[in-house]
Amino acid sequence: MLGCGRARAETRELGHELGPIAKLETPVRLRIAPLTGALRPKGYNECNPYCPLGLGPYAPFERVAIGKIMIPQKGGHTPDMGYDVVIHFHGGDAARKYLVQVARGVVLVTIDKGVGGGPYARAVASADVFPILKKSIERALQRHTGKKNAHIRHLALSAWSAGTVAVLKILAQGHTGIDAVIVLDGLHGAWKRATNRGLDPSLIDARFIEREIALAERARKGELTFVLTHTRVDPYVYPSTGSTAR
Repeated sequence: MLGCGRARAETRELGHELGPIAKLETPVRLRIAPLTGALRPKGYNECNPYCPLGLGPYAPFERVAIGKIMIPQKGGHTPDMGYDVVIHFHGGDAARKYLVQVARGVVLVTIDKGVGGGPYARAVASADVFPILKKSIERALQRHTGKKNAHIRHLALSAWSAGTVAVLKILAQGHTGIDAVIVLDGLHGAWKRATNRGLDPSLIDARFIEREIALAERARKGELTFVLTHTRVDPYVYPSTGSTAR
C-alpha cells in the first residue's frame, strides 16, 4: 500500500507537467460460485464444490513424477518464464474446482493417495522424492511452453486433512525453496496421557504439533507464508482440529 501511495503522488506531479494521465482499471475480482440450497441436494458441499468452469483457463492434466499437473493454457509466467506452483496433497479434485474459479495463472499439482496418512507418508518417505517431483514439474512446464528456461519461481505445499502428513515429512527432510505452506483441516494432535478426552485446548499434548508450531514461528519471522484452517468437526477418536488450533 505504501508503494501505491508513492505511485499516486508521482502521478499527480507528472500530470501537472504533462497533462491528464489515463486512470488504470481495477482488476475484476474473481469469485467462487456460491453453494446454494438448490445445489446441496444434488451432492455438492464444501468438500465437493460446485464448479461451472471445468478446467477453465487451464490445459488438460499431465502426469508428473507423483500426481498430475494443471498448467494455464496461456501466460501465468514472468518474463523469464517463472511459474508459481502449488503442490496439493489429498482432495485434489476439490482443490482444482476452487482454484480454476479464482486463480490468476497459478500452476496446480495434485497428489491423491487414498484414505489416511499412511499412504502419504510412504509416498514421500525417501528424501529423493521431492527433488525428483520438482524436476518433473519443471520438465512439464518446459514441454508446455517449448521454453527450456521455464521454471518454478515460487512454490507452495498445500494439504487437506490426511495429506498434511506428506507436507510435514517433506519439511522434516530439510528441503529448501518452499515459500508457503497451507494446512487445511489437517492440524491433527493428541490428548495428554491420563486426561479425559474433551474439547478443552488445555487437554491437548503440544508435542504432537511441534512442526506446525515451528512453521508458525517461521511465518512470524517472515521466513515463509503459513496458512492454517480448521473445522468444528469432532472426530471423537482424536482432538478436533479446532480444539488443537486453539
